[in-house]
Amino acid sequence: MTSWERTDRGGVHLAALAALLCALQVVACGEQNNEPAPGNQIGTNEPNPTDAGTTDSGADAPLADATDHDTEPQAGCDGAHEDLGTLSVGSPTVVSRTLKSTQGAPTSCAPNGDNRGEYVFTFRAEELAIAEVLVSASTTAPISFGLYENSCEADAELFCSQQSPWRAIVEPQHTYYLKVQAGQDTPDKAFNISIGLEPAACIPGETTCSDGASEACVQGTSVETYSCAGDCSSGDACNGDTCETALVVEPTPSGQTVVVQGDRRAYTHRWNAADFTGCEASETLENGDTTAMEVFARVPSLLAGQTLTVADASGAGSYLYYVLDDCAATSCREAMFIDDGGENRLVWDVPADGDYIVVIEALSSTSRPFQFEFMLQ
Repeated sequence: MTSWERTDRGGVHLAALAALLCALQVVACGEQNNEPAPGNQIGTNEPNPTDAGTTDSGADAPLADATDHDTEPQAGCDGAHEDLGTLSVGSPTVVSRTLKSTQGAPTSCAPNGDNRGEYVFTFRAEELAIAEVLVSASTTAPISFGLYENSCEADAELFCSQQSPWRAIVEPQHTYYLKVQAGQDTPDKAFNISIGLEPAACIPGETTCSDGASEACVQGTSVETYSCAGDCSSGDACNGDTCETALVVEPTPSGQTVVVQGDRRAYTHRWNAADFTGCEASETLENGDTTAMEVFARVPSLLAGQTLTVADASGAGSYLYYVLDDCAATSCREAMFIDDGGENRLVWDVPADGDYIVVIEALSSTSRPFQFEFMLQ
């Protein structure tokens, strides 16, 4: 699908806007400003289908082999009290154990190591999946649990919580450590734990690009598709996402217009005008930072004395406009924000012959389509 086109002035030139998809848990439509959750953590504090003080062991749920669960973990959590083996989708693992009465290592739930006992499981996943971890105990003392990927170091922590259940993406050929810890001394440190896997559609945070559309993984459960304003520059980004992959837009002074359109969510690179000199376009920006999406367009072969106009044709957003000499520029030729009855546009008198880069910067992260008209006089 071609997302930019040239038409005669006054003619019908708007292509049908691609409908944005709404995904489970993260809504990416209209005025919503919900970004896909970063990393592998995908959910928390869901309704508990069972009583918090009990866990249904499940007649069909296999019990993990407990032959080595009396073994103390090695330093740095290279080992664990118990290896649950390789877990499969649709086969939940349910076990009942008792915390070891040794103080565990610090976690984000207990940053000072303020816990009074822990139990460490290790497991692997047979395939890419969403793991749901449910922990309950017969004591009223706080019980926390955390999931770690490939090690028990702080930077490997996927989550740590006292709220159950919790969900996270797990991948094959990775080793996961699940720590269960008590926050204080209790006479009864018995607990139940259930780990269930369900299929995952994708890995959160990953994006791909093909056939002029960017696909983003949302919460591991669905894939949202957003239209590029042109083709893909690589396997994971649209043309125009960076200066080096700028869209080539060629308006002519003969009354023709070039229309560029797409979806904001297709553009994930972040360019900050505050890193350049001469780019002060609006007093409304704190410290000049521009942290929302932008689209880069290369306008070649402009002549001195011509006037380039870039206008927001959708009327559905506010934008800043910057002009750069090239991608190596450290300053702006022009920085402009014009609100003409709700219409944002750049009107720039070309000072010298040459190719120029136009950066169109959104003022917010709101998910919506965009549509710009490039005109030359």
